[in-house]
Parts: sequence; structure tokens; C-alpha cells
Amino acid sequence: MNNIVNKTAFVTGASSGIGKSMAEYLAKEGYYVFAAARSLDKLEAIKSENIEPVQLDVTDSNAVIKAVEHISASKGRLDLLVNNAGYGVYGTIEGVSQEDAKKGFDVNVFGLGQITQTVLPIMRNQQSGLIINVSSVVGKISLPFLGWYSATKHALEGLTDALRAEVKPYGIKVVLIEPGSINTGFEDVAMATLEKCKDPEVYANHKASFAKTVRNSYKSAPGSEAVIKELQKIIRTSKPRLRYVAGREGKIFLALKSFLSDGFFDFYGFKSV
Repeated sequence: MNNIVNKTAFVTGASSGIGKSMAEYLAKEGYYVFAAARSLDKLEAIKSENIEPVQLDVTDSNAVIKAVEHISASKGRLDLLVNNAGYGVYGTIEGVSQEDAKKGFDVNVFGLGQITQTVLPIMRNQQSGLIINVSSVVGKISLPFLGWYSATKHALEGLTDALRAEVKPYGIKVVLIEPGSINTGFEDVAMATLEKCKDPEVYANHKASFAKTVRNSYKSAPGSEAVIKELQKIIRTSKPRLRYVAGREGKIFLALKSFLSDGFFDFYGFKSV
């Protein structure tokens, strides 16, 4: 265990998947973790001496303020914020409802932004802090049926780059984790949005092929340990990199993106569905 006992972390989306694994890992590393999610029942399963459940809907401004006030009152500081809560919405640009598209932005961008705004005064006052935003490989590479979801992650990438420069003078570090396919159950929730999406019938064959491709991709994908491996690197260095890619598939895709044209990925995206 590192010499980080008494440090405090706030992890959103911590009731399952990547968020749950991150909360548990940080607790083992000596952090006192405020683990937040909408479902308090699921959070109770990971409650421990170093993990305190916090019921939170990141789109509820008042709830966000109360949660951060509680953290500040309880511990007097916040060393690490992990913005992990996310909402996956799959479907064509034409077919996804405006309600679902807005929900994606409300959770993945505006909810994350509100939490960040609320904790920044604490970190600035203590002249230290680390913010980890969980993005996605599709924040760099957008594919068919992922357009609205990718748009939220592209927005998160831009937001994070600006934030990093703004808060650097105050001792605050900002890092992105960009997972590829990670087998945590997230895909089941996201694929449910694809199934209910009222895409025009002309997309039916491509939609079925896309669903099959995604399911196959997740069958061979690593679990949360791929993300924890990157989290470990981040918290154990005083000078973290700007971005960490989690999972072999994601690393391959982003490496290809660095020297292949957008036209190639348009072609790949079409052929994959």
C-alpha cells in the first residue's frame, strides 16, 4: 500500500462495473472513498470501513451540491475526483430520440461538469487535487450507431483539455482514461437503448450487424482490471500523462487513428455493420 492513508476520493457511477472496481481498488490503496450512484441498495454491497455510499443522481444539481458539502464537512478535503458515471445511448443519428440524446449529454457532460465545478473550490483552496475523467475510445473515433454517444465523449475530451490548462496553476492535475471495450455489463444497458431505438426500417440490416459486432467484441474484451491497471499508474506517479487508454483493442484503434485517414475509419465503420 502506498503512503496515501487519509486521502479522500469521490467516485461517481460506483454501484457497478468500472466505477465499483475503482472504488474498491482505491479503498484498498488507503483512500477513504465516497462511492456515489443512484442506487443506494447496490452501493450498500460495497460499503466498508473505507467506502461510504452516497446516493446521487449526477443530473440533480441540488444533490450534487449536498454530496460535495457532505464530503467537505466530513473530511475537510478532497484529493481525487473520478468522474465515471455515464449513460450509453446507441442508435442512428436519425432514430435516437431527442430525449435520449439529451439524457446522454446531461449525464456524460453537464452532470460531470457540475460535479467538477462544485469540487474545484475545495481543490484550489488546498492547492492540490487530481481529477480523472472516464471517457472512451469513441471520444476519438466515432462509428455508425454510436454518433450521439460519441458526441458526448468528444465533448468530454474537449472539456477536459481546457480544464487541465485552467487548473494547473493551482496544483490540480486532470487526466483522461479512455477505455475500449470493457466487459462489465455496460454493454447490456447500452444495447437495450439500441433495441428500443426507433430507427427507420432501412437501417435494419446494418443495425443487426452492428449489434452482432458489438456483442462479439465484448465477449473477448477484458474486465475492469484493464482500467484499474491504468488507474494504478495514475495515482502512483506525481506526473501523470494526459491520457491513458485501457484495453488492447482501444490501444490498437487509437494507434491506427494517429496515422490513418478519416476516410479509412468511415470505410471500416461501414464494413463493420
